[in-house]
Amino acid sequence: MTQAGLSFAAESLVKPYETAKFPVSEGKIGRLVFDALRKAELAPARPCSDEVVVRRAHLGVNGALPEAAEVAAFLKNHKPDKRTLLINSLLTGDEYVDYWSMKWRDLLRVKSEFPINLWPNAVQAYHRWIREVPRENMPYNRMARELLTSSGSNFRVPQVNFFRAVQGSGPQPVAAAFSPLDAVLPDGSKVRIAPGGDPRVDFADWLTAPGSRWFAVPDG
Repeated sequence: MTQAGLSFAAESLVKPYETAKFPVSEGKIGRLVFDALRKAELAPARPCSDEVVVRRAHLGVNGALPEAAEVAAFLKNHKPDKRTLLINSLLTGDEYVDYWSMKWRDLLRVKSEFPINLWPNAVQAYHRWIREVPRENMPYNRMARELLTSSGSNFRVPQVNFFRAVQGSGPQPVAAAFSPLDAVLPDGSKVRIAPGGDPRVDFADWLTAPGSRWFAVPDG
């Protein structure tokens, strides 16, 4: 490469962390992150460039790189809230639904081949329900509760397939599928299951209760 080419390359290089201004917390998650950093006596990272933001947002939300035209449009946008607008627009797209429903299908064992024993029609019903989770922005605590407590036909009630997809019907395989289920809850507290009651409901009550660290919702 010639000296002129090296000079041009150096001038056109975009620094990923290019501003000396420290970021400010915006929203509930931002406040939680900044509070944690402050307690740990850690300085927050400096804001990254627009080029890095648009790449990270697309990869994190859609699992794919942005198109060149999308990058160009974002860089030309000078609205102060353009980063928030970008993320909100990605969260309403079909690509987001496709990507995150695929992740959940892997975790929840949605398949009809060995060793999972689900009928193809059940797999289709399970697949459609899981796809609605990101599309409807379903809270994870509600998702977990429905998976743990639903009953009925696994064709008409897709959530029932969570248990049907477990490799075995005994206590050990079922327990291995999700946090230990016993009269003593994982935090050490005890629960009395009423005669004829469903222990899954007691576990789901504990798991999704307000203030639960598994599905914590920030105050404010």
